[in-house]
Parts: sequence; C-alpha cells; structure tokens
Amino acid sequence: MTAQLADEIRYRGRLYAITAVDGHGLFDAAEHGLEPGMLSTACWRGIWCRYALRHARLALTAVQLGRSTAPARRLFGVKPRVSPARDVHPGAWHYRRLDAPIPFTGRLLVGAGYVDVGQLAMGFPPAWLYQRVHELHLTKGRLTSTHNRSPQLARVRHHLGAEGLQPRTDETRQAWVHRTFSLDFTYSWPDPPTRRPPPAPRVVRRRRRPAADGTRRIAPRGAWRSVPDAGGARLLVQQIG
Repeated sequence: MTAQLADEIRYRGRLYAITAVDGHGLFDAAEHGLEPGMLSTACWRGIWCRYALRHARLALTAVQLGRSTAPARRLFGVKPRVSPARDVHPGAWHYRRLDAPIPFTGRLLVGAGYVDVGQLAMGFPPAWLYQRVHELHLTKGRLTSTHNRSPQLARVRHHLGAEGLQPRTDETRQAWVHRTFSLDFTYSWPDPPTRRPPPAPRVVRRRRRPAADGTRRIAPRGAWRSVPDAGGARLLVQQIG
C-alpha cells in the first residue's frame, strides 16, 4: 500500500486537500448507482472528487472513477469521458464541469502547501503536513464559519516530525492502516505530546551550628545564602527576588 490521493476543494481561489471530515452529505457514488473500480494504488477506494465553495455554497465540480464492468452512466446530466494517457489516472471515467450542489452538514479540515517532513508510506496525508490549514463549518451545503488552524497544526508538526508518519510503538500494522486510511479529525489533527513540567527547585539542607552573634547578611539577588530553620539547623537557599 502507499499514500492515498486526497479529495480537493477550491476555497478562496486555492486548491486545498480535504484531510478530515466530520459530518454527512458529501458525494456518495453508490447513491447514484456508480460502482467504481480501483483507480490506482494511490486511490484504492476508486473515486476522487473535487469540490468548490462558490458564494459560500458547496458544489461538486469533478469526479474520477475507476472503470469497472458496469457501463458508464451519466452523473448530474454529464456523460463521462475516458481520461487520457497523460492524466494522473489514465483510462478512468472522468466527469468534468459539474456544478452539483452538495448538502453537506458538518466540518471539513482542509490543507494547502505540503510540508515534506519524511516519507508518507500509508494512508491519507494528515492536516499537520500542510502549511495553511482551515476548518470549514457548513450547514446543508452553506458555509457558516471558517477558522484558521495553521498555527495549531504547525505546533503539531514541530512536535511529531517524521516520527509522526510511523506506526505507534503500541500499534499493530492493521490498526495503523485503519487509522491512516481514515479521515477522522483525531488522525489528521492529533493532540501534540505533552511536555513534562520543569523540576521543582531543590532545597539543599546543610546542618550547621547557629551563628554566635545571630547576625544575617543580605545576599545579592540570585546568590545562595544560609538561613536558620526552627530547629537551629541551617538551610541553603537561593535569593530570587
């Protein structure tokens, strides 16, 4: 298996990869009687879609299907063409120039500007591999809000690096494949590892005899000094303020 080709969406004049989906209503080939075959090893599911947000409305603009034994059918009134040899998926059914409204409700995590931190050997590219990441919220196909998630995903990328593309130490290969082939937010936007808090300052106890005259000198800020405790012992502490 290999890295998979993500669906795309044109948003604000730029193409973004759809890295995570949380909702319902995106295009489903089975609902239209289509039976895709495998497009390539980079598209085992056999279907690739391109969407667009136009005037805050979500539309399906292109579809590629792996050819199967089923005959070609029209989709939204458009007859498919066979992709030429120079195409990414030569010989596939290609539905172009679509403008079909998509009643999606939920949220999408989309990314642009791929950052190569290492070899992605399995599944879909997660959002933290992109420089520009946006979270889009839609209701029945209408865009209701957007959120720039680039800073948060940059921090995740900084923490994970190339190790984030490998199976976890406690993860089986089957679980790794299932996780990377999903479009879950938890895979595309994982929680960064928590850093351990810095150790608390250590107080060094040194037993000394009490001062004969009981006098104390004021030490400069940052210097170590000896002070008596209630039992007459001496504590070595640092002046910090």
